[in-house]
Amino acid sequence: MLIALKNAESDAWERFVDRYLEKIIAWVGGFRLQPADTDDVVQDVLVKLFQSMKSFEYDGERSFKAYLRKVVHSAVMDFFKQNGRVGARGTGDSAVQALLDEQQAAEDLKRRLEQEFDLELLEAAMERVKACVQPETWEAFRLSKLQQQKTPSAVTIAKDLGMTAHAVHEAVSRVKRMIREVVSELDRESGE
Repeated sequence: MLIALKNAESDAWERFVDRYLEKIIAWVGGFRLQPADTDDVVQDVLVKLFQSMKSFEYDGERSFKAYLRKVVHSAVMDFFKQNGRVGARGTGDSAVQALLDEQQAAEDLKRRLEQEFDLELLEAAMERVKACVQPETWEAFRLSKLQQQKTPSAVTIAKDLGMTAHAVHEAVSRVKRMIREVVSELDRESGE
């Protein structure tokens, strides 16, 4: 779809908007702007995205949502700057409270975006590592670390997978180390 957007095909753009508009609105809405201001910022985001698609080079190794969040954050910060809301001096009235509320909302959104970004990095790293290890190694890790219910013991996992408890511990340690390394790599790539 991103290739089609690069060529500015209208139905591809419509599919893109259908897929991402609600998420963009939610992210902008986290800044607690007035409804009309939210609409303006969302429109600015869509315009910036449409314009950038002409030269956008999709990299399947990186997170498009992370890129999208950066565009949203930039548009909101531009809105605050244009409307004198960044670095404004307090006067002690309700406008100051509104400014403080906006700042708190911006910080809350930034924290939520960072958490979501971290989760996306972890999921991407896990997919990469899963593709690089033997199925039984991944299964030992999955059973040991990803189960929602009570985590089974290494002995139980080993018995189920036909491994030794020591091999389960080694597999889990190796997968955890690999995931940490890939997360670090992806984090560096996303900052470039």
